[in-house]
Amino acid sequence: MNGVVNITRHLQLIGGYEYVDAKIDSAPGLGLAGLWVAQVPHSVVTFQARYDDPEHIVFSVDGRMVGVQFDDAKNAFPMGRFFVMDAMASRGIWGGAEIFAAVENLTNEEYLIASQGGQETGLPIAARVGFRFNFPKR
Repeated sequence: MNGVVNITRHLQLIGGYEYVDAKIDSAPGLGLAGLWVAQVPHSVVTFQARYDDPEHIVFSVDGRMVGVQFDDAKNAFPMGRFFVMDAMASRGIWGGAEIFAAVENLTNEEYLIASQGGQETGLPIAARVGFRFNFPKR
């Protein structure tokens, strides 16, 4: 389920919710029936606030909340819910060229991406800058 609200000509709010009831129906002899599918959270909530004025700047803030999930088929290694927020800004400089800057995981949230055989966490706060060129359409 997604929704878009245009606040002004340049400002837009976007939100989404996903519910997935991914459970194993049958697995004879393995004892997995009724358990959650590994690495699939039941709920994910997303949002984006976007200011889009290509003549000046494009700026967005994105967030996602990921619900509880398990790292294994036997549901022995739970991974907690987490919230991550990112931001990006870009500006056209000429023709199809633009410069951009982005920050991922603005709140430096520590979250698990694997818990089986040792805990692995997701990307900490990270920034990138760059240059993009979009070739003209024919």
